[in-house]
Amino acid sequence: MDRKALSAAFPVTVPVLMGYLAIGIAFGLMLQEIGYNFIWAFFMSLTIYAGSGQYLGVTLLGAAASLGTVAVMTLLINFLGAVAIGAIVETSELAAGALSREAVLFLKVGLCGGFTTFSTFSLETLELIEGGQYAIAGAYALVSVVLCVAGVLVGKVLARALMPTG
Repeated sequence: MDRKALSAAFPVTVPVLMGYLAIGIAFGLMLQEIGYNFIWAFFMSLTIYAGSGQYLGVTLLGAAASLGTVAVMTLLINFLGAVAIGAIVETSELAAGALSREAVLFLKVGLCGGFTTFSTFSLETLELIEGGQYAIAGAYALVSVVLCVAGVLVGKVLARALMPTG
């Protein structure tokens, strides 16, 4: 990717980054509220990212579900989201014109993204791999995980700073 394309794309991605940061902060605050420390948020962020999975995890943990139950449910949500986005993309390519570009975008970003952003992340990573951009795919996967974990950490730090002590 050339610097000009990166420079053009970066300002457009900042609002998305801010959205993920807000989700990470909310997630950290919710976990703090039900009594879990940052280690739990760290490991959940390695597998959940954003979307319904984070909030399902907090709900299950708050209801004293086992960590195994939370992990399996999260894995299923992420897998189902990846299957759904794969089917949407392949269908839109095989039946070109059956769905408008806007409808495909809504299904990918709105439906699958609201269910689990892991599906979008998986699709983008696979497309990079299929395009022969292995280094970029690896870097994208690594940076995505590290950034999401950092968002949870920021949420935890803010929760500690904003919560009254005593």
